[in-house]
Amino acid sequence: MRIVVVSAALAVALLSVAAAGPAGIRATSSAYWTIRADARMCPSPACGGFFARRVNQAVSVCADGKARRECYVAALDLTPLRLPADARAGVQATLTRGGLARGRLAVGYHGFAGLGRLVVSRAWRGLGMAGQEQLYRVVDTGLRCVTAPCFYLEATPLNGGSPISLSHLVLSPPGASQAQIVKAEHLLDERSLLVAGNVAKAEAGEGRTLVATAFYLPI
Repeated sequence: MRIVVVSAALAVALLSVAAAGPAGIRATSSAYWTIRADARMCPSPACGGFFARRVNQAVSVCADGKARRECYVAALDLTPLRLPADARAGVQATLTRGGLARGRLAVGYHGFAGLGRLVVSRAWRGLGMAGQEQLYRVVDTGLRCVTAPCFYLEATPLNGGSPISLSHLVLSPPGASQAQIVKAEHLLDERSLLVAGNVAKAEAGEGRTLVATAFYLPI
């Protein structure tokens, strides 16, 4: 049997090629992002795209390989959402106005190796005002108690982190209507709800509350 020895450098190169997509485009793993429009004035596609920030993370590795708080992307690729052509502009605008996206950063854009695009696989509309708060996925664990406090909710930080047991979730963000709050409550009952907010510390014998400053409804 013939044994082939591959150097560490060559192994890394082979892995990089294997991870590349069409035309050498590489893609990062899927994550949750907030997005804002780029208002800078310069020739496209170097400007005029979007800035994407991976939520709950101080920095992200961008298309040019550098770590930044926000990554510039030349375009939002909404193809996985399978939207009608006339709905794409509206969804794109919603994402830049406090929305939330799940997607991957595809590296390489129309021959510009240092640029990329964000391939969006899920999209949510934001209700309320999210600032520096953490973003969580909240689920009802099904636990029911005969005494209080009852820690029947579990909040897991988006993009990684340990789950937190909760006894209460307060859904009253500014700007959200009662009908939207009811819809959010139904989502929590059915599967899960994405929220931004602060968790109050639990005192001995007391519960732990997550006060939502914003929540997110699927688009």
